[in-house]
Amino acid sequence: HRQNVLIENKIKDLKSKSDRLFRNKDFVQNARQKTLRLTDRLNPSFVNAFERKRSKFLSVVELLDSLSPLSVMHRGYSIVRTESKDGKILTDVKQLKVKDQVWVKLPKSSFKAEVKEIEN
Repeated sequence: HRQNVLIENKIKDLKSKSDRLFRNKDFVQNARQKTLRLTDRLNPSFVNAFERKRSKFLSVVELLDSLSPLSVMHRGYSIVRTESKDGKILTDVKQLKVKDQVWVKLPKSSFKAEVKEIEN
């Protein structure tokens, strides 16, 4: 008799859990559908945001490239430094005297030169 009561209690408990599970099944299905709808809306938004950021990034890269010293040098300019290769960049002729040694940096090479004459 005790075993029958125990089995009946287990069956009731199992039925109760089964009922709860089926009630939650609808909740899970609704949540899944809502998630899919949100995902469908999110994907285009994400792609648009990504493309805007990518476009802005490429614009900044292009601007930085155009302002880079190497790009300027490719247009015919050079960088002139004091005696040593890693010396101070010269920005004014007043920083020089006749017979000073300078390094001239071109886009693909550099050379050492001597100041022969200064023109103001």
